[in-house]
Amino acid sequence: MSGTLINGTITGTTLTSSNGALIDITIGSNLTESGTLWIGNNLLLADGVNFNTGGSTLIFSALAANLGLSAGATSATLTHTARCYSNGSTTAAS
Repeated sequence: MSGTLINGTITGTTLTSSNGALIDITIGSNLTESGTLWIGNNLLLADGVNFNTGGSTLIFSALAANLGLSAGATSATLTHTARCYSNGSTTAAS
């Protein structure tokens, strides 16, 4: 993916990104992502989802970019082993 997805839900098993962007997107199924991915506004995880970005680069590009649970979700997992970037600064993965 090298474009921008806005306002929707992604389901599937693999997402390969080449500077793609997700804006107000919900991850609706277990998903493994590779490549550089830009996050704008909300990136929400559905209940029970494992979003595995491994060593990929995540860039939270909007001032209010948010990673959270979708409505009704009680738990989800983000597996990320690299660094996250936010508005030009770097934070360690946690």
